Amino acid sequence: MPSGKVWDMSSTDEANRLDFLFERTVFVDLCTLKGQIEKVESEVFEIHQLIGAKKQNLNRIAEEVEDALQALETLRRMLLEKHNVNVYMARVKVKLKNRRRNFYMKGDE
Repeated sequence: MPSGKVWDMSSTDEANRLDFLFERTVFVDLCTLKGQIEKVESEVFEIHQLIGAKKQNLNRIAEEVEDALQALETLRRMLLEKHNVNVYMARVKVKLKNRRRNFYMKGDE
């Protein structure tokens, strides 16, 4: 069983705090959820193509990973801003689930 602090899932301060890696994109307002999910899929497909190449370019793979992260973050903002989904609580639940599965290194909790 994982050790470490227990998260207070009822804390409104914590529930409203999010860390974003990228600036807000115009696509939060312009895209539909379906359209943004398709963008995420296309970015992941580009990563698959680069990984499958005979000569892998790790720098290009890293760039496409960042593109995929930005597309996912845009989707996350859409869920939060346009659909009032508490994405922070979704993160908390995923972390708790993965902590129970022992996915995290000791000391990184």
